[in-house]
Amino acid sequence: MERMNAYQEIAFDKLYKWTQTEARSLGQDNLEVSKTISLALKALRQRPTLFQYVSISIYFGIFLFTM
Repeated sequence: MERMNAYQEIAFDKLYKWTQTEARSLGQDNLEVSKTISLALKALRQRPTLFQYVSISIYFGIFLFTM
């Protein structure tokens, strides 16, 4: 059981990092959130802290692009 929890934490960490990278490039190309990012955010809701950090990154990415 502990091994499964460790794998899950690693998976959430990788998903968080990928979503952060995508969020940074979001405002550069377009302002639409892809279905893949939406699914990643849905999964990250299980980890409120990670979800909050990614949401802030997406917000500022779009905000800075529109300025």
